[in-house]
Amino acid sequence: MRVEEVVLPNGKIRYMLVNTEGHPVEIVLRFLQFKDMTNSARNTLRAYSYHLKLFFEFME
Repeated sequence: MRVEEVVLPNGKIRYMLVNTEGHPVEIVLRFLQFKDMTNSARNTLRAYSYHLKLFFEFME
């Protein structure tokens, strides 16, 4: 499991959690999109991504 940085066409940097098979973790992706729509800071989105990565690794 890893966190990937994604550059959007408008130049903004966003993050997503990808499982070991290379597919995005859907529930985390939707949560991060929600936080992005509520104008959370980029560093906040990055912190959520890494903390959720640790949580999902712990749950495995």
